Amino acid sequence: MTGHTLGAAGALEVGLCWLYLAYPEFNQLVCNQVAKDESLAEIGLITQPETAEINTCLSNSFAFGGNNVSVVLGHLNESL
Repeated sequence: MTGHTLGAAGALEVGLCWLYLAYPEFNQLVCNQVAKDESLAEIGLITQPETAEINTCLSNSFAFGGNNVSVVLGHLNESL
């Protein structure tokens, strides 16, 4: 969906995580699987939009030379 980004892949992933958290209906737009390969039936590919409450999203990025980062995004819990 995004092509070859190399250095920007982590930034795009964090952006998508933010979209999932900010707009719960966004995850229904990503499901675009039209042709189903029957040999992959046991994997359980998502072919229809599903609704889910997403409170936390983890983004892992691994780069050349051991430059690795993990970012956890989530909603602010006002009760803390």
